Parts: sequence; C-alpha cells; structure tokens
Amino acid sequence: MLAWIVNGVKIEGIPTSHLRYADDTALLETSVEGIKRLTTINETGKQVNLKINVKKTKLLVAEEEEKVYNIKIDGEEVEQVSHFKYLGSVKTSTANCTADVKKQGLEWPKEG
Repeated sequence: MLAWIVNGVKIEGIPTSHLRYADDTALLETSVEGIKRLTTINETGKQVNLKINVKKTKLLVAEEEEKVYNIKIDGEEVEQVSHFKYLGSVKTSTANCTADVKKQGLEWPKEG
C-alpha cells in the first residue's frame, strides 16, 4: 500500500488524505492568497497522479465589490463566474438561494 493512501500528502505542511476522492470538491478560501494555493494543491496532487482540470474549475468570488482575479493553474486561467451549480445547488457570488428555493417548488414569504 502506498504511504500517501494512509497518511495523505502534505499541502503547505498539512497532511491531506482526501485528495484521492477529489472529484467534485469545493475549496473555500477567505483571501486571494488562499485561492492562489490551488497551484500548490495541483502540484501536490500530481505526485499521486491527480491534477486539477482547469476547464472544469470555476472561481466564484463573494465580495460586495465586483473584482476580477486572474488565477492560473499550469498557465491556464481559471474562469471567474457569478454563479455555478454544485451538487445540484446553485451557488452565487451574492449568496442568493432563490434558484434553489424555486427548484423545490417553494416561495419566499411575502413581507407585509
């Protein structure tokens, strides 16, 4: 058995064992510097034949000001979006869940 299966691989010194199940994974960060660590995650994953698929990777920024961040992995730019669907739920840069509520056939309570 490979050691990384039991112990994980280290990303910035932190053992991470769940990379072997990394399909459809959401990574959350609170800073641009954190997002730039995707490169580190990609390089670490390559050690065990895992690689981030940049074409399937999306960057969603939840900030009051609309800013454009040019994040690249292996020289390819990650597409920045205002919304995307993750495991059947629509995620938006404004944290709006109206689409999910409507999908369930529900309505927002009316104010008044």
